[in-house]
Amino acid sequence: MKSIAPSLAAICLLIATPSVRPTDAASPSVGQALGLAPTQKGVDYDRPSADLVAKCKISARKIGDGVGWIVLEPDGLTLRRFVDTNGDNVVDRWCYYKNGLEVYCDIDADFNGKADQFRWLHTAGCRWGIDNDKDGQIDAWEVISAEEVTAEMIAALADSGFFSKTSPTPQNVPAKVGSGEDGEKLLAELESLDREVEKATTPQKQAEFNTRRADLLEKIAENTRSSSDRAMWLRQLADMISAAVQSGTYPGGVKRLESLFAKLQKNDADKNLAAYVRFRQLTAEYALALQSPKADFAKIQTQWLKSLKTFVADYPKSSETAEAMLQLAIAEEFAGEEDKAKQWYGRVVKTFPDSPAAKKAAGAKTRLNSVGKTIRFSGKSLSGSRIDLTKYRGRVVLIQYWATWCEPALNNMPMLKKLVKKYDGKFSVIGVSLDGRRKDLDAFLAENKLPWPQIFEPGGLDSRPANQLGILTLPTMILLDRQGKVVNRNIQAAELDGELKKLVR
Repeated sequence: MKSIAPSLAAICLLIATPSVRPTDAASPSVGQALGLAPTQKGVDYDRPSADLVAKCKISARKIGDGVGWIVLEPDGLTLRRFVDTNGDNVVDRWCYYKNGLEVYCDIDADFNGKADQFRWLHTAGCRWGIDNDKDGQIDAWEVISAEEVTAEMIAALADSGFFSKTSPTPQNVPAKVGSGEDGEKLLAELESLDREVEKATTPQKQAEFNTRRADLLEKIAENTRSSSDRAMWLRQLADMISAAVQSGTYPGGVKRLESLFAKLQKNDADKNLAAYVRFRQLTAEYALALQSPKADFAKIQTQWLKSLKTFVADYPKSSETAEAMLQLAIAEEFAGEEDKAKQWYGRVVKTFPDSPAAKKAAGAKTRLNSVGKTIRFSGKSLSGSRIDLTKYRGRVVLIQYWATWCEPALNNMPMLKKLVKKYDGKFSVIGVSLDGRRKDLDAFLAENKLPWPQIFEPGGLDSRPANQLGILTLPTMILLDRQGKVVNRNIQAAELDGELKKLVR
């Protein structure tokens, strides 16, 4: 095996923090490595005693496709891992462990020497934060659970002195605080209520639970000191109500969103917040209409599209408008109006180029225009290596987007296995799992061996591989010829063998 020590010595990252590019080429010591700390506060990771530090070891290793340093306890448990993933001799991942499991990682995703992503893993949760301006503060969440949302908000408010333990004063408390319920009491009530969610086992109890939770969130918003904090809580309120309506557990939520929107619309300063609430109101109304036993789907769809177009016209600059445009594009694509769909996808990309919706829209437009063209496509395998479509030239390739929860995709697997065997060496499948959790995919593959590689990156239908081609539904299968040109961008399983007979000669 080729030695990796020289290149690692040049990295010398361990005498730097994730926000500083190292310049000293000295090899780090165990003490220097263990002296580093996570960028984010409150991470529970192993910090050995001084006596134990003297017995720990640090060594250079090849880690996946990268190289780095690993710090081990005397019994072999990993304490730290610092990795250069792109071969530029600068560390871009700082990983911290608890009881041998990685629980937190600072990530320099754009390789400029400063951490801009933060991930909590395993026993520490499943959060994935993004720091756009690299100031150490999380600006957005790529992944976060509902429980962690509440915990993060409470922690942030406590750090900022959002709710004071002292008596409120007229200078820093909104007028509506006159009820006498202080912020800490409300937060404690919210935490207590969230622990009762499993007791809401009937539709009536679920509706009552959601009503109580909405009441508390609105009261907390009214007790905030700043407009930004108020907006944060009201957004959570709107999200919670809309999600509950869509899940069928809060039918009265539509009227509540309607009332909240009407209230916010009266104040010009709340225009952006009103747009946020209005979009979730429309989404909830659409979902509730579809839940009706006598739903007229054609009529409901027509009204939904009309509402979205009105929203786009009323709020042309709102960030929610990007999602509204995306929904219009998707609806047109599903209706077979591909030219109209391309126009809406194009508007999303042009008007809101930095929005999450633009990533999906750009990929969808690429997919719709792909037949007869070569496409760029790659992703991470389960082992961490890169799977690149260009390496498959000379073979017919099927890109199969699927998930373990998608029954039609699972039904296709036996047929795909037969075709891979039938056209041995001339036909290859690249699986792209859009499962929400890696462990679900691992469990499936452990019992169901598949003779082709799998791409998996976090995010499910909103993951990078899904957005790369704007995938909207599963299964989606894309067939490419031996030159790498797309033959069919949505081929059905029953069509595959016939197409392969033409392409494999």
